[in-house]
Amino acid sequence: MRTITIISLLLALGLAGVAGAQPYQGPIVVGGSSIQTLTLTGAQKYVWNNPGSAIGMTMDLANNEVLFSDSAAKGWLSIDVTTGTVTTILTNTAIFDYPTELVIDQNGDHIMVGAGPFGVSGYGIYKVSGSTITTITTTLAMGVAASFTGGLEIDIDSGNLLAQLYGGSAGPHPLLSIAADGTFTTITPNTSGFGARFQFTQDIRTGDLYVGSIDSGAGLGLLLRVNKSTGAVSTVATNGSDKYCWNVIHADRASSSLPQLFSSYLKYVYFTDLKSFTVTSVATSSQAVSPRSMEILGSRNLQTVRTATKGAGAWDIQLNCPHHPSKAYLLGMTLSGVRPGVTFPDGRTIFINPDLVTVLTVNSQLPGIFSQGSGILDPNGTAVGKLNMTAFPKLGLTAHIIALVLDKSAYAGIGLITDPYVIQL
Repeated sequence: MRTITIISLLLALGLAGVAGAQPYQGPIVVGGSSIQTLTLTGAQKYVWNNPGSAIGMTMDLANNEVLFSDSAAKGWLSIDVTTGTVTTILTNTAIFDYPTELVIDQNGDHIMVGAGPFGVSGYGIYKVSGSTITTITTTLAMGVAASFTGGLEIDIDSGNLLAQLYGGSAGPHPLLSIAADGTFTTITPNTSGFGARFQFTQDIRTGDLYVGSIDSGAGLGLLLRVNKSTGAVSTVATNGSDKYCWNVIHADRASSSLPQLFSSYLKYVYFTDLKSFTVTSVATSSQAVSPRSMEILGSRNLQTVRTATKGAGAWDIQLNCPHHPSKAYLLGMTLSGVRPGVTFPDGRTIFINPDLVTVLTVNSQLPGIFSQGSGILDPNGTAVGKLNMTAFPKLGLTAHIIALVLDKSAYAGIGLITDPYVIQL
């Protein structure tokens, strides 16, 4: 079956179906002194009273539970937001006396940030693989007098870490790109003279970074856009009603026809339109939370997990789409980046640039290298593909993987386009 040809025909014909914005369906999970879920329509559920402030938060590998930092436990915990059950993942007073940020890398390892003891040894970024902890870098090694409390992301273009540092009330608050070996470059030496908030996000559509800040003198919340290529910082939106409105930020699904940011503070969920930069909100309830982190439940649709390390390595490609159980899926890979991608007539975009590798992967023509790239999701919406590069040396290439979930009732027969996933080969 020539999948690329079929998709091209569907686009050309404008095959009937239900067009939609295809945003993340939520709910939003916010963490601070408590952990709560907030739906995009205003419903709120109190989940757990967190003894330590949850500054860092991400979905777990299985896309079922939320991992978060806890300074009282001196480490990282996991919570099932449906039942409120909390389990301990890792504690270590020496390096996680004050844990702050967390992401999961292409091997399924946890990249954790913390200081320990707080105020003595500074902050470090650590890779945690099973029970093995290795240091990627520290503020001491980097020569920076700032803390890693302004957010941590994986750059969709390079696979490097993106980190925003907080330099105290006087600043500066730089944004850095940090490679796996700890070397770093400065994207911008100071995102804002007013101070950085607790979480930033990347717009996959442009590569730009969005940062929240506050001009307390004017009583304004500020949304800043950082051009990742030039480091230029510009104010794109303000909010005089709630200066904390961009305290934590999370981008909507990139393929959505209506690009927007989610943010939250106290009892509100805010929506920022990335075309007009109009800000709207819904009130969740009178029970407020002052968030330090935010995640979208079920948003880890694609994740690679290392299964072998010979040569360039081998990985499982975990596909997890809980809202699309028992549907057919396709996985494809490209070496040509994510922009401009392929845009549908209904406004959705597949954010990879198709190339020969894409054709070969979606049509199962790389046996032994890329396999199980198509099939049926199980009743939980999960499936596993395979990428095996152990026959090759480390190539120094950046690849992107994307998945489509097929649904004949949807526009062009495609019910879900995942965000692209970056992997270094």
